[in-house]
Amino acid sequence: MKIRARGAGVARALAAVAYVAMISAIPAVAQEKPSLQELLGRAQSQSEKKAVEDLIEKLKPAPKQQPVVETAKPDAKPEAKVQEQQQVRETKPAVVEVEKTTAVSTPAASGADAKAEGKAASARDETPAVDQKAAVATDKPTAPVEAVSKSEPEPAAKATPVPVEVAVERAERKQLPSIDLEVLFEFNSARMTPAAVEALTPLGRALSDERLADGQFLIAGHTDGKGNATYNLELSQRRADAVREFLMENFKIDGSRLVAKGFGETRLKNPQQRRAAENRRVQVVNVTSAAAAR
Repeated sequence: MKIRARGAGVARALAAVAYVAMISAIPAVAQEKPSLQELLGRAQSQSEKKAVEDLIEKLKPAPKQQPVVETAKPDAKPEAKVQEQQQVRETKPAVVEVEKTTAVSTPAASGADAKAEGKAASARDETPAVDQKAAVATDKPTAPVEAVSKSEPEPAAKATPVPVEVAVERAERKQLPSIDLEVLFEFNSARMTPAAVEALTPLGRALSDERLADGQFLIAGHTDGKGNATYNLELSQRRADAVREFLMENFKIDGSRLVAKGFGETRLKNPQQRRAAENRRVQVVNVTSAAAAR
């Protein structure tokens, strides 16, 4: 009996030890952070899809307004135009005949007056020939109105990227589509944290969408007003470059579409509170929105 009791006690002790070990292991597993590949490879949830759609809407260029083209109004009555041409042909020779008879009926002048009158008469004699040619030409059918403007319109010029300094100013005035993202980096470093990856993943998917596939974007790095201004400028450039590299490597975005520029503390979002967290941000601006840039 004692042996059985001891065996049962040992079994209970071993079970308790196993239970404690299992419980202590659960927090360790729960605290493991998902890897980059797991974050990028997992299926999009409804909230993530909505975040991507919101980014696309905010970064889409404003719709271009089509210029109003005034077209020439066609003649209301083509028959009236033909009658007008006939009247012109009939009127011109009559005027010439009157001038001829006037020239014959006038007495001949002598000297310089006679020479001047002779030149005028010869000029009048030549005018009927010209008028007759014009009259013959008018007998031919007139070309349609569309033939006058047959040349094809020149293609619209492609939108050119706005300079980065100008782009940031226009984005602040809501003249260019832009967004501000809180991208967390390690302290005093350009290495992104897992939270930064989660913030940039919807951006990468948005820039890969066909609705933004033709755009070029400025990735502007900003810091707060704490510390040395020169160092902040250099740090913001490294962080902007890190975001650009992340988007290129993980979402296969062409590098020619992304321009990284660090502004340091020169463009504080909240200048009244230079150390505010909202000043530490990554700004993305659509720099090919020509319609909104004006």
